[in-house]
Amino acid sequence: MFTVLRFELDKFPAKKGERVKKERVVCLISGGIDSPVACALAAGKFDVVPLHFCLYPYTCEETFFVAMKVLKDLKNVVKFKKVIIYPWTKVLDTILKKSRKKELRVPSM
Repeated sequence: MFTVLRFELDKFPAKKGERVKKERVVCLISGGIDSPVACALAAGKFDVVPLHFCLYPYTCEETFFVAMKVLKDLKNVVKFKKVIIYPWTKVLDTILKKSRKKELRVPSM
């Protein structure tokens, strides 16, 4: 139901009386309903770090604010410690510039 990128493993099982740390995963959050639900489900088993790829100005400003509201509401449920907002438009701009200059190489299959 959800795709996670695992980037930190902690020891299992813990010794008696020792607090067990959850494995940390990244959950992609779009702004729709599916991704926060998947993240909330993952939070039952993992320590989640939500990730949002910001596409503004390629999308309307409202899309960004909807995603931020989703993250705020999700924080009330999941209690994550940090969130990653990645400016994806910089990557898309680079791809667009290179494709216009014909520097972008797409491997043939």
